[in-house]
Amino acid sequence: MPTLLLPEAFNNCARPCQVQGAPRRNRQARPLSFFRAPHHSVTMTTKLRPRFWERIPLKNMTPAEWEAVCDGCGKCCLNKLEFEDTGEVAFTRVACRLLDGETCRCTQYAARRRYVPDCVHLSMKTLPDIAYWLPRTCAYRLLHEGRPLYDWHPLLSGDPASVHEAGASVRGWTLPESDIPEEDWEDHIIEETP
Repeated sequence: MPTLLLPEAFNNCARPCQVQGAPRRNRQARPLSFFRAPHHSVTMTTKLRPRFWERIPLKNMTPAEWEAVCDGCGKCCLNKLEFEDTGEVAFTRVACRLLDGETCRCTQYAARRRYVPDCVHLSMKTLPDIAYWLPRTCAYRLLHEGRPLYDWHPLLSGDPASVHEAGASVRGWTLPESDIPEEDWEDHIIEETP
């Protein structure tokens, strides 16, 4: 069985997905540890340096700036599978039980480790080791890789809803992990890859 990984995804893949020609069901995979992005409590009124994400390295950002980098897509709260034979990461539409699928926010952010002990905390220390399984659109990953943010990012648009309006969030299409047995997660793999 695949490994539980962390979040990400755009497309709902209704057809069986293939990995280098072999059906995933026949491959050894394991769930990866859960990951949660920083809390999305920063508001547009929080004092942030102008266009800080273009000038300030992640490691030198203030806590408020670090938090503001999160686009609020909710992809980091999707369960992922890592195939042991290739190291491939596959995203599923199965979400952590704490994710609110409409707001794309953790319902117990402050106490999440009490409910999900293996939830990974994203920080400058952990980012280099986990960037490979963050969504391709993740602002932390983009900045870590020296790439620009997407136009729909709330820091550029000025609107926290722009991530949803652009279709870049998980709003409305996730399945709660409490409804899907772990052995069936492979049936819910989506097409997007990290």
